Amino acid sequence: MVNENRSGETTSLQVAKMGVLDCASGDFTLNDGGDGGFLVKNDGAAPVMLKVRLLGMKDTDDLIETRFYVGWNPEIVRFVKQDASISNLKYGI
Repeated sequence: MVNENRSGETTSLQVAKMGVLDCASGDFTLNDGGDGGFLVKNDGAAPVMLKVRLLGMKDTDDLIETRFYVGWNPEIVRFVKQDASISNLKYGI
């Protein structure tokens, strides 16, 4: 079964693969093109603010700054701006 959000983007209700989301050493995207959407898990002890592009946003859209709480967050992200002060993040697809 394929799930789609209101923008027609394919979504997943479950995480099948996880990895380290390292935005301390550079901008983060999947597949080097930034076209793949992913969820963000904050494994830290407090919420963090990240500048991101959501899956349905264009490359020309301004980044949005949003709070990512501890645990899995509902936003489907495709780009995270570099921030050397943030660690303990994971991505899930």
